[in-house]
Amino acid sequence: MRGAEARAHCPRCDEEVSIDRPWGGWIWARRLWFVVLGVFLMLFPFMSADYVCMIPTFMLVVFASGPLFHLAGLKATCRRCRLELDART
Repeated sequence: MRGAEARAHCPRCDEEVSIDRPWGGWIWARRLWFVVLGVFLMLFPFMSADYVCMIPTFMLVVFASGPLFHLAGLKATCRRCRLELDART
């Protein structure tokens, strides 16, 4: 159970509205991405002989950063008009 519904003031609707919040796990996923990238960079000299597997896997990790950083940076939005809000509650 998530508890009480999150609410914030929407300037476009000019009233207190319920908000949609992005999944909080995206922020942790972004942090994990940096850890995985660091591990790959530290192990790269040892894995360089295995170019067939490790380079494509490393490229998948690098290309995942675009969508991951976008999802981790989403803000709460008004459920009525979809205006991005700076909700702290």
